[in-house]
Amino acid sequence: MASRVLLTFLWAASSNAAFNVLSGFDASIQFNLGISTNCMAAINTTLNCDEANAKMAAMGMDENYWYRENITTLCTSQCRSSMSSWLGLVETDCATDTITQAGIVMQAKAIPLQYTNALDLACLQNAASEWCFLESQTWVGSDYIRYHPAMCYVDDPPAVCDTPDFDVDVIDPALQAVTGLYDKSLYCNECFLKVWRQRLLSPFLTPGNWTEYRMDQFDALQRNCTTSMPYQTSANTLYIGTQSATPTPTDGTPTTPAPTVTPTCTGQVVQPPSTFLTCNGLADQYHVATGDLKVAANDPFCRFEKAICLPLPCEIKVIETYGETCTSLEKQISNSTNTVTHEQFIGWNPSLEGSCDGLALNQRICISPPGGFWVSNTTIVGPTSGSAVYHTTATPVWPTQSGSIEDCGAYHEVVDGDTCNLVCLIYGITFAALRRFNTYLNADCTNLWLKSSVCVGEVTPDPVSTDGSCGPGNNFATCAGSAFGSCCSVYGYCGDGDNYCSPGMCYSGACTGSPTSTTNGTCGPSVGGLTCDNPRFGPCCSVYGWCGEGTDFCAPENCYSGQCDPELGGPSINGECGPLFQGNKTCTGTQFGACCSQYGYCGNGDDYCKGENCYSGACTT
Repeated sequence: MASRVLLTFLWAASSNAAFNVLSGFDASIQFNLGISTNCMAAINTTLNCDEANAKMAAMGMDENYWYRENITTLCTSQCRSSMSSWLGLVETDCATDTITQAGIVMQAKAIPLQYTNALDLACLQNAASEWCFLESQTWVGSDYIRYHPAMCYVDDPPAVCDTPDFDVDVIDPALQAVTGLYDKSLYCNECFLKVWRQRLLSPFLTPGNWTEYRMDQFDALQRNCTTSMPYQTSANTLYIGTQSATPTPTDGTPTTPAPTVTPTCTGQVVQPPSTFLTCNGLADQYHVATGDLKVAANDPFCRFEKAICLPLPCEIKVIETYGETCTSLEKQISNSTNTVTHEQFIGWNPSLEGSCDGLALNQRICISPPGGFWVSNTTIVGPTSGSAVYHTTATPVWPTQSGSIEDCGAYHEVVDGDTCNLVCLIYGITFAALRRFNTYLNADCTNLWLKSSVCVGEVTPDPVSTDGSCGPGNNFATCAGSAFGSCCSVYGYCGDGDNYCSPGMCYSGACTGSPTSTTNGTCGPSVGGLTCDNPRFGPCCSVYGWCGEGTDFCAPENCYSGQCDPELGGPSINGECGPLFQGNKTCTGTQFGACCSQYGYCGNGDDYCKGENCYSGACTT
């Protein structure tokens, strides 16, 4: 039977020599999970492992920094034996049972596999009995060799720019090889190969381009290192959906490509964002916990290229105080009629960042059940939070239905599984407001059409300034029609002239000049070449297209344009060199070649080293 709730049995715990993953849950857990009695008993088997380290590992080995004491406490013979027996018991007694984790319906054995898979990676050792995962935390490689975005816009561009299908944003597959990103003494290291192989053995590895790339690179590593390490990837049957192909043979070459698995999502199906958003930005948009987002995206920065399944939305809270604990939060969100238990809180937040004794700052957590408290599919229940305020007209991604207001400040794109209840909860509006913004919606909300955009907020008219102040810091007051000038400066004052109306100084109103200065913090070629001379956002445009200050934006390796920090000289780390590129790097002693060409790229041969072709390095005549 499918599980009825979204639950992950992982959270920070005290250091115990033995534990049960269901410890702390009440008697209703079996009903909530929808599993058989035998399966329930198997999952709740006592494990002879250190609880804190086992659960930290199961959350993801790469989510925390590990010390030798963590590894040695976890990797005992008793723990290995106990985990192995547990997995075997669950595979037998839960053969037909399923659960739901992060909105995905999976086989029940996924619970012990989270632990055993992490244990196998944590406890890898080389022939000298050194811990490989500890060593892996010190490995450093280089980025892919990339073309500079402006290389074809210089006075004398390289010949490759004349090639019809040349694209500076496309990375040559040959330049993505792992053997070019790490030194051979590192990638032929026993631990390097063992860790790479172990990640290919993960039962959670799914078919796709990323997996194929990892397999191809491991085969290349074995060829370059003259070694043979047979492996067999998972059949990928954990996820309920289309049956996967037969596991790959021991030489690592797939005989039959696995079909795409189509798991069942019981939460929100979320498409990749059109513009970059941080984990917390996405958490705010979809009203989910930050930790759940990272788990669903399988990426610490919440980047994803395909649709992911998120939990249903909840009321979220930002952890702003250092030392906040699970216990303190449970007390804060409890009231005279409803006491929030620890089990409830963990059920709402299965992927907390940090420990229950010290939650990580700035993360978003759920302080209500994902999906809300209501049960009825017909009665529309309004959320408790107020709606947002919008000051500019939004552009819908998908078509709108006749009846949506024109002056709309935000739209929601309707996907499979959306209801009016869900939309109202996400945006903090009432059903009456939703129908006012979209007059075509009927009282039962049976005409909320897929792949259409519905308005979820109207634009609030900006007040005219009465005292000369304006902009976001002054209730979004506008200068138009006031007695203080026609332009609102970035400093929040009305006036006229360059100090108020020039591109770098004007926030709104009768702004003058070429509109190259950003007004929203985005910059670079992906947004039409906007620059960061607007002091509201910082002086540096990062390579990711955002204005800011500090090393994340202004360091040579991170800065695209603006007041980039100088770092002259030194070896190239990406194949770029000379005065055409940031840092005026050299090629001598690098893996990219001995000569820096006049076009700013490292290499060998006449095209790089001979005569006028050579700017610096081992030039020849």
